[in-house]
Amino acid sequence: MIIDTHIHNVKAFKWNNLYRGCLIPKPESFNDVDIENLNNLVKQEISGRDEITCFASVNPENGVPEVDRAVRELGFKGLALDTEANFKFSHDAIWRLFEEIHELDVPVFIHSEPDRINFDLDEVNEAIISFPDVNFIFAHLGIRKGEDFIRIVPETNAFFETSNISGDFITETLENITCDRLVFGSNAEKEYPLEEIQKINSLPISEDDKHKILFSNMADILDLKLPEDNPKEKFGSFVSRFITKFQ
Repeated sequence: MIIDTHIHNVKAFKWNNLYRGCLIPKPESFNDVDIENLNNLVKQEISGRDEITCFASVNPENGVPEVDRAVRELGFKGLALDTEANFKFSHDAIWRLFEEIHELDVPVFIHSEPDRINFDLDEVNEAIISFPDVNFIFAHLGIRKGEDFIRIVPETNAFFETSNISGDFITETLENITCDRLVFGSNAEKEYPLEEIQKINSLPISEDDKHKILFSNMADILDLKLPEDNPKEKFGSFVSRFITKFQ
């Protein structure tokens, strides 16, 4: 079983070996009304789909009411901040969002495109340190060079998602951080990119560490429980057999 932290389309969930997937909406507009409509539409799309966990989109400049509604009323399990909105981690509105997220006890997914770096690491680091009980997940390993990781990875509430990053770069990154800080993602749109799983299975790390990346780290973040009929001591061997299928 696998938890995919980064999926953009419910069509990707037709691949039934996913235990759980996190749907990250991609707003076309950050207008408050458009954002509310997007979250409502996503809620309709995932109705009855227990295998889908949805993260809420917001207008970063006025996001507190909408993330509160999305989590409390729509049942979403996290906040997705899209760097397309050109927000800064130092903005008062962003800090108010993080304060609300702390109260809601859900994680934050920072979605940035591979060719875009538009946040300041000092500001990011200050937020991570100031909200130690909030789990921050950075898409595509944060789209940063190795030396930048060292500045933020000491904080245990900073996690990095693996999609669209080469296996060699992930291996290099693991010289500075442990597998406990990585979560698997595919960035799937429609057809499921199985090569993203194969990439993790090809890393020169133990089967237990692959299991952490593919499943258990994100399960802990989402506070998911294993199925009652699948005890933890048996689950490890199951995952090892499953991983072998993709090697």
